[in-house]
Amino acid sequence: MINLGLGEPSRANGFELPEAINEAITEIIESQKCNGYTQASGAIQARTAVAEKFSTPEYPVDPDNVFLSFGCSGALYSAISVLCEEGDRVLVPKPGFPLCQPIC
Repeated sequence: MINLGLGEPSRANGFELPEAINEAITEIIESQKCNGYTQASGAIQARTAVAEKFSTPEYPVDPDNVFLSFGCSGALYSAISVLCEEGDRVLVPKPGFPLCQPIC
């Protein structure tokens, strides 16, 4: 089991990345080609990889329809903000995660 209580899987929680991922991250950092912000929806290479992974002949996924988020709070904010309209009511449980705030 991986403890996601604080939204941060870490070695202290028993989560270890495979060495191939560590090497890929190191290679990207050392290339200095990705030393700034990506698009808010995620880098096109990552969105393309997700689209290819989940596409089927019957249901192709377009990378332009893939949205990647960094962290749960940002993902929840984005998802709720596109589903709600001004005046809608959203139930927010209390106590909640400290970064979550009502958005609609």
